[in-house]
Order: sequence, then C-alpha cells, then structure tokens
Amino acid sequence: MIDLSSINKFYELKWFDGTSVWLKKPTEGMLRRVSALEDSNEMDALDALKDIVIELVKDNMDGRKFPQEELDQLDAVLCSMIFKDYMEEVGKRLGE
Repeated sequence: MIDLSSINKFYELKWFDGTSVWLKKPTEGMLRRVSALEDSNEMDALDALKDIVIELVKDNMDGRKFPQEELDQLDAVLCSMIFKDYMEEVGKRLGE
C-alpha cells in the first residue's frame, strides 16, 4: 500500500540553529535538472547543485524565510552533503 500522507513531510533538514526545515519531495523538473548535471563541467555542476539546494531550502514546506546571510553559509561542500543525503531519501522512497 502506498501511504500518500507520508509524502507531506518528505525530508527533514536540521538547520544551523538546530530547528527542522522540511523540504518538499523532488519535482520532475528538479530531477531533470539533476540529470542534466552529468553533462556539465565540474564547476558548472557545483554551481547548479548549489542553486538546486538553495531553491529546495527556500521552498520549504513551512514557508520559512531565511536571511541571505544564512543562505550564504550553504557553500558547495555543504550543498553537496545536503543533496547527497536528500537524494538517498529519494532513492529509498522510490524503492518503496
């Protein structure tokens, strides 16, 4: 059985201040953007990945707004870590 009610709270990210930020499930458009990263050079891919993660954070399920100073803390390394963990959750959900 597929439990669609569990989709509402898709991915929990612990923010810098220790609070939870709930990220939405990936859209088809986002997955297409991720797929296109394979054809990019490394620097372009890192920039695009950072843009995707910041977009996910800004479009959080609680409608929380973040000051630019906090978003600026999301460098390429942090974004890569967040995205890797997020996509692992996507993979688990797709496997259900």
